[in-house]
Amino acid sequence: MLGENIKIGNRRVWMHKAINHPDFASESVLTRDPWSFVELWLKRQNKSEALSFWSQARRFHEAAKYMDVEASPLSLYYSFLNATKALLVVRGATHAENHGVTGDRPAKAKASLANEAITFKSGGILPALCTYLGESTVTHTAEKYNLKDLLWNVPFVHRAFLHTFRSAPELFIPLESACYVKHPDPKARECWFQAEVSPRYADGRMLRNIPHSFEWFTEDGRTYIRRKKRFNWWRGKAPQAEKLLAAKAARHISQQDSSDHSSYLWESRLVVHQTKSEQQPTI
Repeated sequence: MLGENIKIGNRRVWMHKAINHPDFASESVLTRDPWSFVELWLKRQNKSEALSFWSQARRFHEAAKYMDVEASPLSLYYSFLNATKALLVVRGATHAENHGVTGDRPAKAKASLANEAITFKSGGILPALCTYLGESTVTHTAEKYNLKDLLWNVPFVHRAFLHTFRSAPELFIPLESACYVKHPDPKARECWFQAEVSPRYADGRMLRNIPHSFEWFTEDGRTYIRRKKRFNWWRGKAPQAEKLLAAKAARHISQQDSSDHSSYLWESRLVVHQTKSEQQPTI
């Protein structure tokens, strides 16, 4: 059963909103310069500390444009770091000043992505960002990864990664027309996430490894995937307690279930996560 697009008035509710504190009724702003737009917003909100971090992030980003490819990643890293600090300060998220992530390579190891060790610390900017976004964080001991596995799991790097490392299996199932939908019955309030699976990947053998919090089905010759978890959507007035529950569900509908830390929905792609010890993508 296909759902119908959710609308506020005559406007469709799109997924391209903030993960936390989304305002689905707000108007979209078209701008060629997001840096200036956020800067103006911070000034209007009198967020001077966050504005300082945001300005530094912008300068590092602009400087990276004129650097060679060997040097620009460091400048971009500090751009992301300061932009993250600005976000955490605006939201009042508690965080330590250290970065929360370190890198190292064994002294006698050859230079390769697999030998570049990345350690996620239990405190600092990165763990604070993870906590703010509702992702799992390191609690007691540090978690170690290698740079090769991390790049393999980044959606916008993944396709280029596969062209370089031919033996690596594909981790992502491309989705199209990702949206929030509601039950077609006008009296029903039940809603969920739904998307169409790219025809190339509409194969039961590939879809059997999707996270258990999702299910797939076919209709009119097309293959769709939807989330099993539902949330309620009201038209008009609703009891205040139910409104709060609905708002909470809407904020977290695009995040992973607390009991399912191995699956993610990221940039309209279904991610089948693989641990370091496994040879094939698993859920």
